[in-house]
Amino acid sequence: MRHLAQIFANKGFEVKDISEAEKMTDFNCDYLIFPLPLTQDGIHLNCQWDDKPRLVDIIKDIPCNTKVLAGCVSERVEDILQQQGIGWNDYYERESLLKQNAYLTAEATLQLVMQNLKHKIKNTKVLVIGSGRCGVSTAKLFKKMGAKVTLTSRKFKDKIKTLLMGVKAEKTAKLNQIVCEYQVIINTVPHPVLTENVLKNIPDNAFVVELASSAAGVDLKAAEKLGKNLLYAPSLPGRYLPFSAAEAISDTIIKIIREDFM
Repeated sequence: MRHLAQIFANKGFEVKDISEAEKMTDFNCDYLIFPLPLTQDGIHLNCQWDDKPRLVDIIKDIPCNTKVLAGCVSERVEDILQQQGIGWNDYYERESLLKQNAYLTAEATLQLVMQNLKHKIKNTKVLVIGSGRCGVSTAKLFKKMGAKVTLTSRKFKDKIKTLLMGVKAEKTAKLNQIVCEYQVIINTVPHPVLTENVLKNIPDNAFVVELASSAAGVDLKAAEKLGKNLLYAPSLPGRYLPFSAAEAISDTIIKIIREDFM
């Protein structure tokens, strides 16, 4: 959020830091910008403070004339905001930001893998699980770097799209049979796919990268027990490309603000 605040300040906005206030009513602001994602556990604010505040405690102090802008707003939080009569907008629902975030995730994933591999990316066998935005962007970038990429999907139409990209296509349901062939396995699916039974078939020298923010795709305990090389890497753009990630979010938020005044 530090980079985002700096970008807004440079653009002429008056920026205030909520960590400097005892409660939200201490600030008289038009917009209150929260991070992406808003929360990681569904209860507390996603922040670096040791004592993370509960969202319900923050929301109850927000003035009704302040609009909340946040990423990945859950239905529970939506209900609380509506009950308080507070206007809000989920900036992560914007297609332009979703596309930018997918590419930044792919680029950051490439950096992460290159830091951990002991050999070049070219000709490395890479398996990308999930054909959503992040999966497709990651597969395309690794292919561009010369890796031998396979992209898995559940639906037949996604398999056709994968083949048209020039990437090998497999069904996600076949993971147990194919993971033994790959040196790098990247998961983007937010529900269990790399279970203990599947992890057992992954080569000991392979790297497993978990991109799903909830870590729901990989059985973390099983991976540790089996001694797998697991790289748990949620929210990669903010960690590896913080300024680019902040720029993408700021561009989206500014569009939302302009729409409010149209």
